[in-house]
Amino acid sequence: MKKKIGIVFALFACVALLIPQAGQAVSGTNMSRTKVKLSAKQGGEWFVAMTKRTDAKGVLEVENVLNGWTKVELEDDDDAAAGQTFAVKLKMLDASGRPVDGKTDVDLYYNASGTKTYVTTIETDSDGWLESSSLNLGVEYYLDIDEDDGSSMSNKHGTKPRIKIYEKINGSDWFRVLYNRLDLNGILEVEDVISAKYKFKYVRDDRTALTPFTLKMRLRDEDGEKITEKTKVTLYAYPDGKNKVMVGEMMTDEKGWVTVPGVLTQMKFKVRVSS
Repeated sequence: MKKKIGIVFALFACVALLIPQAGQAVSGTNMSRTKVKLSAKQGGEWFVAMTKRTDAKGVLEVENVLNGWTKVELEDDDDAAAGQTFAVKLKMLDASGRPVDGKTDVDLYYNASGTKTYVTTIETDSDGWLESSSLNLGVEYYLDIDEDDGSSMSNKHGTKPRIKIYEKINGSDWFRVLYNRLDLNGILEVEDVISAKYKFKYVRDDRTALTPFTLKMRLRDEDGEKITEKTKVTLYAYPDGKNKVMVGEMMTDEKGWVTVPGVLTQMKFKVRVSS
């Protein structure tokens, strides 16, 4: 019996560490300015979504985080240290891919030997940011926002058409990666775009499928790193839905931004960043 009580107490203590305390800033342990890989599982496949450094307090800050499985690993094994944990500050998307625009409950699970196991529920702030400390490297965590807790995104005045973005990486099914708006000039601006296939769909009645829009995207390289110099990007289209045709090659600016005019929503595209 004592052994069972000890296990229960240890689990309770672990869960307590994951719950951010009011007024307490999150931080990691032995993870200051450490380069890590953030992987996600979407469409049935794992892929590296980005590579970046934690801040001085060991906090990994990421925007537009989807519901689903995710894990963080060291980029370089030489950075491993005893008792290492990381913290996160995440800007969440709801179950439909819309940016969270109010306080929202996020259920946190982890993979316990193949079993999805509930840990705790964390509330985002009013802008959709979630914070948590004492997370472990290599552990698969699942973030879940209930479908009934979705954000609001109406188009009452019809000035900013809504658009859904879908992505497909090697071996995966299509999955929704973002649900957002065009700006007043008909431009969709997105960051953290990786080499993959993409397709777009207007929300019904916002625009016809034959109305093109301009895509302004900030790309990451083949390793998920931010681009810091002009880099070649190749864009393909699939006119018949199956066979790809090269649309053209272009160069990003020094920060990885590139603008693609005349994008049509009924077309599938592939983006490839040169290594």
